[in-house]
Amino acid sequence: MWSKVSDAHVLLSTSENSALATRRNNLPTVAILLLLAFLLWLLNNPYQGIWHDARVYGLLAAYWIYPDALASDLFFRFGSQGSLSLFTPIYGELVRMLGLDMAARLVVLSGGALWCVALLALSRAILGDTLAGRFAVLFGVMLSVSYSPNASVFVLNENFATARSWAMPCGLLAVAMLAVCRVWWAGALA
Repeated sequence: MWSKVSDAHVLLSTSENSALATRRNNLPTVAILLLLAFLLWLLNNPYQGIWHDARVYGLLAAYWIYPDALASDLFFRFGSQGSLSLFTPIYGELVRMLGLDMAARLVVLSGGALWCVALLALSRAILGDTLAGRFAVLFGVMLSVSYSPNASVFVLNENFATARSWAMPCGLLAVAMLAVCRVWWAGALA
């Protein structure tokens, strides 16, 4: 009797027999989902310009570009957080090439796109290629979870340029990689 019950459980739990199942490896559907997710992210996270921590990261980029000009500044005299991150040299070079405003916009937009990809990877790792997984992606881009004391500034998907713009989605991708047992990728992303 138990073998019949477990066979029925396996039959019902396969994605092909689920009411929420969708076709596998459907690239156009995935592209449309990512585009819709990114558009929803843009609507929910309008770019706010250079404010809050983005000012600090702008200053770190300026120091990266012009170290001699800012060497006597107290913030840099004894070292700063910029020397501890891969973000500072990358952002510094973007600022050098594009200017501060365009570089900040690029960081925010690419962080939003990476957030959508990370949500898709995590939903597929946990829910598979199902309608529930697609809904989870769309819900995740609309969700605004705050982790700041006043519950309004720091959210998981911020709309100003900081290292967190790329770090949060990379962390989410690391969790997705762990969910599918790709430990090396998870370690590299974390």
